[in-house]
Amino acid sequence: MDGPAISRNAARRLRRRQESRLQAAAADAVRTVRAERPQALDLAAEAGSLLLSNGAAAAEIVDTVMDICASAGLPDVNVVVTYDQVTLAVQPEAGGEAHARIAAVRSRAYNFGRYATTVAVVRRYLRDEITAGQALAEVRGLRTARLQPLWVTRVAAGVTGFSAGIVFGASPYVAVLAFVAVLFSDWLGGILTGRRWPGFFVQMVVGAIAVGVAVVGLRIDPEVDVSAVIVAVIIVALAGMTVTGAVQDAITGWYLTGSVRVFEALIKSLGLVVGIKAAVMVADRIGVEGLVLYDFTERPLDPTLMVLASGVLVLSFSLTTQMPWRGVATSAAIGMGGYLTHSLMTGTGVWASGVAAVVVGVLAASLARWVRIPVSALTNAAVLPLLPGVALFQGLITTTDYVVAGITGLATAMTIALTLAVGMTLGGHLVAVLTERWRDHDDRLYVPYFSEPVATLRERDAFLSRRGRPSDDAAEDESAPSG
Repeated sequence: MDGPAISRNAARRLRRRQESRLQAAAADAVRTVRAERPQALDLAAEAGSLLLSNGAAAAEIVDTVMDICASAGLPDVNVVVTYDQVTLAVQPEAGGEAHARIAAVRSRAYNFGRYATTVAVVRRYLRDEITAGQALAEVRGLRTARLQPLWVTRVAAGVTGFSAGIVFGASPYVAVLAFVAVLFSDWLGGILTGRRWPGFFVQMVVGAIAVGVAVVGLRIDPEVDVSAVIVAVIIVALAGMTVTGAVQDAITGWYLTGSVRVFEALIKSLGLVVGIKAAVMVADRIGVEGLVLYDFTERPLDPTLMVLASGVLVLSFSLTTQMPWRGVATSAAIGMGGYLTHSLMTGTGVWASGVAAVVVGVLAASLARWVRIPVSALTNAAVLPLLPGVALFQGLITTTDYVVAGITGLATAMTIALTLAVGMTLGGHLVAVLTERWRDHDDRLYVPYFSEPVATLRERDAFLSRRGRPSDDAAEDESAPSG
């Protein structure tokens, strides 16, 4: 009689001990999650500001930040991205405390190596391969890390100028001058930027360097046309890429960020104009003859050579921006495909730029998840030969003498920028839609969808539900309204 009763009592005691251990484990898990939340919030802010300072679009930044917060089990999070800062605020749970983070962007550079590596760190965190603290330490270390040796980026900058000169029909001698001009301007511009010089004055110095090297070239050979030296420096130094990225932000609904980035491009372009005009005036005073300032007409060479030169241009620029080696050749191949498409459509006006941009967007989105480089980094490098940098500069410099003609030139540049932005965005979105069935969840870090501006996880969940796609489990659990 006693044996079965003792067995039942023992079983009950064992069950109670097991339930107690499970409750303790669950409580430990909750405490661990809550302890990691501040670190996850720091990670989201740091990663968002690093992406913002290295050329990512506003929509991509918000989506990445929300992925981090959802994975950490954070409650409803508000995310605001402006031109120079990322702001996060966590709504308090019942009896909890609110958290907020503001990460400012003090300098902006197109460092696609940091961009791609930041996304890779975030991806490892979302896959639970590292903790929030480990990811935070790696992201903070990226702010001062160099992914390519300094001498590689310096030489690559010079090669970018050399190939840009070839694209604009320069002779080998003038292309070498362009190599020297861009190499020297990259070195001096980096020093001035490191000393916190405003971008306007840095661009002034770069413009003066271009004219100075051209004057030296004329002293050596007075018969040569050195205008391609100035054009090459414009292509590399001008903020034409910023214009295209700004338009891309604007057409996806991020109007404030886009408009400020456009204004930044105009200010930097104006600095380049002032530097070139001032240097030309000095050259005239010292008696330099043969310096052509307004000759920005392309002088095309053999089509095959032009396509190869565009590939070298993209490849060297990718190295200058410290893109990982796996993305350098990829972006060069994409750039060659885009430039070839544009060349085949010569005579169709702005449609050539639009179709070429769609090709760039499709190729970049098709390859981004395989090489693990964000599609924006690939397209921003690959589209370099198509950028409206010269058109923008010509419009601004003409405005100083002929206002109406200058405004027409500026309108042309903005039209090209709009066309390129729309084409690249559309091409990437087409690939995202067509390959959705075969994509992993974290592939969205590399090939994002169209996304309307959202500020909270709750809004994003509603947006994903309207698209018929399930949102993240963590986001659904934590951002659902209580009661």
